[in-house]
Amino acid sequence: MRAGFVAIAMLLWLPASTQAQPKPETAAAHQVGESRVNPKDGLTYVWIPPGKFLMGCTEGDTDCAPHERPAHVVAITKGFWLGQTPVTSRPTGA
Repeated sequence: MRAGFVAIAMLLWLPASTQAQPKPETAAAHQVGESRVNPKDGLTYVWIPPGKFLMGCTEGDTDCAPHERPAHVVAITKGFWLGQTPVTSRPTGA
């Protein structure tokens, strides 16, 4: 039992640069719109690459909420996997 505690304590003590770190996902490793099935949940996910896009309503759009104005540029700095199927929820008792 003590040996396991010492091993964990040593791992926590080591500087982060010497600990094994998982390799981050990179845009070069994936294609835009690439999809994969996650074996853990069986759902399909799509790769969203880093980049910039315009968020909000454009001039003259009359079907906008106040918080959607003005349109502004949003930057995604790291790519990520997004579930392909939208998930919705409904309030209980509805």
